[in-house]
Amino acid sequence: MGPATAPPPPVPGRRAGPDLPGAYRQLVSAASAHYARAQAEAAVRAGGVVAAAGPELAARFAADPALFSADRFHPSAAGYAVIADALAPHVPAAAAHLAA
Repeated sequence: MGPATAPPPPVPGRRAGPDLPGAYRQLVSAASAHYARAQAEAAVRAGGVVAAAGPELAARFAADPALFSADRFHPSAAGYAVIADALAPHVPAAAAHLAA
């Protein structure tokens, strides 16, 4: 079985977490950025394609608390829909990469 090719879902900047105490916001944001970099590097090493969501996604989450679930940390169904919309433009490139 060959390497899987799929755009990994982006991780919204955790600075957007509306209920993160100020002291933890920077730490969690840095950990989130580190995780996103590691995820992207692993995807590329495995022959995958990376979907970069950009700052627009984090801005959407920062502006709309309804994009978070009841735990105020993970995305809600609406948040996952926003992430899916951010990934949608990258799917044709991943499919083309897989077909090549």
